[in-house]
Amino acid sequence: MTLRQRVTAITTVGLIVLVILGGWLTYRFVRTADASAAIVTSLQPAADASRTLSTAYSDAEGFVSVAIIDTALSITSTTASSPCSDARACYQASMATAGESRAAILAALPGDEEVAAAVRVSEATAEYWQGVDANSVFLLLDLGRNELAARVSRSAHSRDSYEAMTASAIALQRLVDDRRSQQIDDYASLSRKLAWAIAIAGLVLLGLMLVALGLLHRWVLTPLDELRAQLRSASTTEGRYAPITPSGPPELSATGVDAESMRRQLVAQIDEATSAREGLRQQGPVVAAIRAELEASEHQHVAGLVVAGSLQPAEGVLAGDWWDFMSLPDGRAALLVTDVAGHGPEAGIGAVRVKNVIGGALVSGSHPDVALEQAAIAFRDEEGRFATCAVILIEPATGALTWANAGHPPPLLRRAHGEALRLAATGPLVSGLGGQWTRRTESLHIGDVLFVWSDGLVESHDAEGVELGDAGLNRLIDAAMQEGSTPSEIVAHVLAAARGRAVDWRRDDVTLAAVARD
Repeated sequence: MTLRQRVTAITTVGLIVLVILGGWLTYRFVRTADASAAIVTSLQPAADASRTLSTAYSDAEGFVSVAIIDTALSITSTTASSPCSDARACYQASMATAGESRAAILAALPGDEEVAAAVRVSEATAEYWQGVDANSVFLLLDLGRNELAARVSRSAHSRDSYEAMTASAIALQRLVDDRRSQQIDDYASLSRKLAWAIAIAGLVLLGLMLVALGLLHRWVLTPLDELRAQLRSASTTEGRYAPITPSGPPELSATGVDAESMRRQLVAQIDEATSAREGLRQQGPVVAAIRAELEASEHQHVAGLVVAGSLQPAEGVLAGDWWDFMSLPDGRAALLVTDVAGHGPEAGIGAVRVKNVIGGALVSGSHPDVALEQAAIAFRDEEGRFATCAVILIEPATGALTWANAGHPPPLLRRAHGEALRLAATGPLVSGLGGQWTRRTESLHIGDVLFVWSDGLVESHDAEGVELGDAGLNRLIDAAMQEGSTPSEIVAHVLAAARGRAVDWRRDDVTLAAVARD
């Protein structure tokens, strides 16, 4: 997954979490606000109205009694017995207040059937009390029947009706108070939940920030730090041969790949300069001529085959190793690798001789085993000189291989599905002693890669003195085929990794070549 895709995914997840948190907090806030609004706009006014109702009933009964006393004493409103100028008017005002209070309760709590029923009971008891007590008393007072009015007001029936009226008002007040208390409890609970929701949302946001910082560190900062460390190491003499290993998302990994490519080019230039200095010490013109002979003309293009290789000499620019890839007149291609014992001018001259003999034999139509026999003849005059050599002919159209191996490290045929086959020796070393070689056949399928190398590669040692060996080379090839798909990429990866581990890289000539069907 690319860094852009990762950032997009994390951003999407973060936005989803924020939307969920926002919706949750909004829900909690709205519920809390609704509970508060219900207390302020409905329940508290209803509670106040229920208390006003109780007070109005009590005042109404008092004004009825005041009216009886004032009539009996024939005093006016200026007396101290009543704070109201007209007891009957004050009674009527109290009952009007009671009616308004009942209406205010219904308006404040619409839809509450229990409260509405309690209001109707209160209204009915008030009307009953008015009928049996207040209205009768005022009527008798108007008729001048003061004593009878007083007896009616003090009668048990009037007292019971008044108590029923006040009891209904008290019941209504308690019911409204219960509603308000419950709403206050709900508001307190919702406030606590809102506080918890805010705290949880804060923790989630903090967690998201920490996760984002952690992922930034893991996906960007750590790979960049690793790349910087490897680049610093590559700038030193000791670390320039260690491969730069890309890491992190594809965008940063691609930067690491580019850095490794640059490192390889710089190392190659450094090696070339070192070889050039050593070549000058080997006294130039002859060495240059031998080198030109060993460096095959630019490898000929053979349709259907892709080849890549590298030769890194131990001394200067002149090696005892050589490899070549050539097109033959019959349409086949030849992959050759030879390691003449030693290095320097003498080994180079022997290598040139072997190369010319084998190349000429193959061009003339000889089989690989015959070409090796002719190469042995070339060494008859050089006592003690010998070479290892692998000659492999490839049919581009079919992938048919024909090879002969004169004691050379067995080339590796790596199948596309992972199987590895060795092209083992088919005869002795090439030397003045002669010998006989046989040729064998195999097939190079689409997706297979054929590798040839010299012993200088597998005999390199790390800092602990451990030789790379065939098993180590196999591991490097496996890793390289994971990183690259073409022979040139694979060869570059293998050589970079082998050189990075070796402390004696320039001890011997190193050759590695690979070929695959296109």
